[in-house]
Amino acid sequence: EAYAESVIPLLANTAWAKALDVNLAVRGTDYSTSGSETTWKAGLTWQINDSLRLRGTRSRDIRAPNIGELFAQTSTAFRTVTDPVTGQQPNTRMLRGGNPDLQSERADTITAGIVYEPGWLRGLRASVDYYDIQIDGAVGTLEAQDIVTRCANGAAQLCALIQRDAANTIATVQATLINLNTLKTRGVDVEIGYRLPLADLPGDLPGDIDLRVLGTYVDTLITDDGINAI
Repeated sequence: EAYAESVIPLLANTAWAKALDVNLAVRGTDYSTSGSETTWKAGLTWQINDSLRLRGTRSRDIRAPNIGELFAQTSTAFRTVTDPVTGQQPNTRMLRGGNPDLQSERADTITAGIVYEPGWLRGLRASVDYYDIQIDGAVGTLEAQDIVTRCANGAAQLCALIQRDAANTIATVQATLINLNTLKTRGVDVEIGYRLPLADLPGDLPGDIDLRVLGTYVDTLITDDGINAI
């Protein structure tokens, strides 16, 4: 891996901005299994005053397939499938397991938020952040019948997972993990924290009390395998 990251100050101590910064980052990664990837981030932080900060980020993110997804042992099961090509219903061998040809999942992420630390109540910090994430090529799997049916309906990339014998009967369906799904999610994260020094209470005790409340509102959560969106 190699990466570079920079924070560029644009303004400081003006009438409408205590600080305004741009943050940029880029990372190049080379995996022996899934190849080379480039990820990046561009963000803006606007500290309006001592109490209020706005922030936003746009990024390209990845997740490389893990060891289990790549190299999990193959297991065999048998399924009766309906072949739209021949009309037959053979008892077909279905293979499950890892796939060393998996590629990295790729995500486009947008976040925007506000942080409030009021001067009138020392120790209180609240933040609200909106997120919008779409992941393409998410690792998933299909049943043997789905693969056969979608191949017949024109999904050419799935036809390579089907093996036929000399009589054109489906003998094997490779239902191992593939880069199949698109995942979409949008929502809002909320965090409220309060720190109270015990020295501020009667008795002059050492230490602090820390309280945190975390919440998430999920507006959208969709898994789309190209045919069905759930």
